[in-house]
Amino acid sequence: GRMAALVGVTAFSGAFVAGNDAGSVYNDFPLMNGDWIPDEIWDPELSPPLRNFFENPATVQLTHRVLAVSTLASSLYFARAATAAAAAGAAPAAD
Repeated sequence: GRMAALVGVTAFSGAFVAGNDAGSVYNDFPLMNGDWIPDEIWDPELSPPLRNFFENPATVQLTHRVLAVSTLASSLYFARAATAAAAAGAAPAAD
């Protein structure tokens, strides 16, 4: 379902973090070297600009963090919804 896809995309983006060694560049959380969004987020030298999402460690790390927090929030939401549905005696909705 949707959760499996979100988990998969998050894991896939983690491969780019590992491949770019972005985890050693920004190893504090939730800030990245003291900023929510680092100055190095966009490298105009990368052409085409879409390469920033795959080769720029700052962009790769920020994208992965956003996906990870979104995955966590979604899983908590769906877990709570399933618990509430079970308490009400209804079958939980499939994600």
